[in-house]
Formats: sequence, C-alpha cells, structure tokens
Amino acid sequence: MSNAILILQAKALAKERYNDGLDFFVECYSDEEWVEYIEDRQFKNWRELKACMLRHADTRREQQEEIDAMCEW
Repeated sequence: MSNAILILQAKALAKERYNDGLDFFVECYSDEEWVEYIEDRQFKNWRELKACMLRHADTRREQQEEIDAMCEW
C-alpha cells in the first residue's frame, strides 16, 4: 500500500476520532510529517498504522489524566 493511501486513511481516522485523542494528528501533522511518521516506523499496512495511532492517543490521554489528577482542576 502506498504512503499516500496510508496518509489519506490516517487523516480520515484522525478526523473521525478527533475527540477520542486523535486531535493531535489533525492539529499538528503536516503532509511532510505524515510521510516521516510512516516512513520512520516502516508500516507495512493500514492495520499497523491504525494500531500505532490508537496507542499513541491512549498514551497521550493517560498522561493528560495523570496531569489533571495532580493539578486537581
């Protein structure tokens, strides 16, 4: 699968799951950064890329919850 197709799928998922922690990908990744993200990790298919994105979002959410708990908003 080409990087261009993976990027389109990744962008669509990020927009669809924006409020589930994937907002980072929508707001912070340019096309060049998407290429770098995919090439650096050498994803072979959409399933691998999606799993990594979701793990990334889960990690960010957990970190934010820890920060929120420490600050007692």
